[in-house]
Amino acid sequence: MRLPAAAIASLLLMPACATPPAEAPTKVVLTLFDLSESTAKLAMRKAYLDAFRTIVATVRSGDALVAGWITEHSAAELVLPVRMNIPPFSPDTDNPTVIEAKRAAAMQAVRAETEQACQTIAAGLQNPGRKVLNTNILSSLTVAERVFKSFSQPRKVLVIMSDMLEDSEHYNFERLKLTAHETARIIEAEKRAGRLADLHRVRVYVIGASAPSDDKLIEVENFWRAYFVACGAELRKENYGAALVRFSEQ
Repeated sequence: MRLPAAAIASLLLMPACATPPAEAPTKVVLTLFDLSESTAKLAMRKAYLDAFRTIVATVRSGDALVAGWITEHSAAELVLPVRMNIPPFSPDTDNPTVIEAKRAAAMQAVRAETEQACQTIAAGLQNPGRKVLNTNILSSLTVAERVFKSFSQPRKVLVIMSDMLEDSEHYNFERLKLTAHETARIIEAEKRAGRLADLHRVRVYVIGASAPSDDKLIEVENFWRAYFVACGAELRKENYGAALVRFSEQ
């Protein structure tokens, strides 16, 4: 039997069955906190913790969460007080009601773990145990390379909470004039010394960027953008600044 034309038209206009959105691939999120005296103000450390809470709220089953400190000896000390590798969600049933109950229980367990991570970071930010007088951000990025290579999650996210003013045995960004030529010279020197981090396909967020003047702020930002390009990482314009505008990793 042939359907009337009007009936065919109405069928064509009916919405297709909704397909559940695919879950995003799992991720490893590494957050590095600058513990130097230049970031020791209470308001700055509170902003760091607030941003960290926003970040950990995106952690799901199958993700990894790692956090550590930027100090004057970042590469040698390798202090990672938070290191969570959360098992993937596996309900072992095809019963929708049971699956949802198990998913809720798994998420509750993840939230309990991430809250413990927040408390650990809060304690470390409040009382680092000693004064950290210098900031070796560059060497901390070699630590980041090692961390990312130790996890199998396909998405890699690096969050740096720092004023981004490198102050180490090699460079002092407050004193250096970070022209394009000087930036290229530093990156080449890091390559030759084997210190340039391999951060290919890593998405980078910077929170807490600051400087004594607007000119210096722009100088430093331009340096880090060039540096992360050389490392193979992705640092979007909106992901570098004094505060976390949006953490778009789900």
